[in-house]
Amino acid sequence: MPEFIAHDPSLSCPYTDCIVPGCTEVKVLDLQRLRYDLMPVEFDDVVQVLQHSAHSGKYGENDWLNGVNFEPEKNLASIKRHIRDYRLGNRADKDNGLHPMLMVACRALMQYTLDVRSEKDVR
Repeated sequence: MPEFIAHDPSLSCPYTDCIVPGCTEVKVLDLQRLRYDLMPVEFDDVVQVLQHSAHSGKYGENDWLNGVNFEPEKNLASIKRHIRDYRLGNRADKDNGLHPMLMVACRALMQYTLDVRSEKDVR
């Protein structure tokens, strides 16, 4: 069900369907639509990790989705290693040159995806 939100008329209207400048009416915010405008373009860099893995020969394309070369404990260990590298000041992975926090983000999203798809905790 949509949520009703009143917005401040002194601010520009955040609703793209509003055509009245400085309107004070209550607008309906469609919570069913994903707001990609909230996602910075840098989040796209996570795809570089997947592309590098798929094309490096180290892992097959989307093998992780089938659990090939992907075990939760090893994945968490890898996340911890990349966090350690970042905390030590490293800003480029030794294998692919990508930022270690990209590696953390990608591996965390991979784990999340497998957890959601399995509908159970896989730890």
